[in-house]
Amino acid sequence: MVHTPLIVPEKYCEPYKDQKPNHRQILGMLANVDENMGRLDAFLRQSGLREDTILMFLHDNGTANMSDLYNAGMRGSKATPWEGGHRSPLFVRWPSGGLRPPGEVSGLTEVQDLVPTLIGLCGLKQTLGAKFDGINLAPVIQEAGQEPPDRILVVQHGYPRKAATGIDPAQKPLAVMWGRWRLVERELHDLATDPGQQKDVSAKQPQIVAKLRAAYAQWWKDVEPWTTKRSAIIVGDDHENPSTLVPSTQYEQKGLSPEMVRKGTYTMD
Repeated sequence: MVHTPLIVPEKYCEPYKDQKPNHRQILGMLANVDENMGRLDAFLRQSGLREDTILMFLHDNGTANMSDLYNAGMRGSKATPWEGGHRSPLFVRWPSGGLRPPGEVSGLTEVQDLVPTLIGLCGLKQTLGAKFDGINLAPVIQEAGQEPPDRILVVQHGYPRKAATGIDPAQKPLAVMWGRWRLVERELHDLATDPGQQKDVSAKQPQIVAKLRAAYAQWWKDVEPWTTKRSAIIVGDDHENPSTLVPSTQYEQKGLSPEMVRKGTYTMD
């Protein structure tokens, strides 16, 4: 909900009038989100749904326009491979769900874990034989002391047209994550001693670098075939009648973008 274009009623920006324009608008959007989260919680209470509702609050990436104001000491921002570009909070609440006491869960998790986790929390049966990239974290958030299994995850923004062996600079920006370690393109960082990712320790840890590069190569082998496949758009379903198409549904988003719609311009480049 906090996103460009920075359009927000002035009443939300007023408390931040001493901030520079972009900051005051973004902080105003945050205030608006706070207000609406309050409205949602009030509705859940009044309707008697609060105890049996799984509520998840998260965002999709690091900050885009506020890193100079506050970034929790992390390096980078949206669309960069540093922690400040992809590390996001996730708060889970389910009063009657038997969750563990409030607290922080250590270990690596990713947004792809959400669907299998919700399936696990709700006790649903998988009937479609679907294969998930994420894992079921229900045991982790239900039992105190449980942590996610040891695993290596990859974050990569965009993609090249051809895969390369190992980690190729042309395939940046990317980060390979394993426990305390972050291989960011060709640099290795130890978050245990350097959470701000200022020191490259790749020369001192060649075995870890090799392990993470090998993991990335395997990950890319699985992902690469999907980068040129087109996603089908279903038109004419009874659940969406009439069907609505937007600029971002175009293949590769060429031609008409949301920005062009706002500016009233059009180009085929």
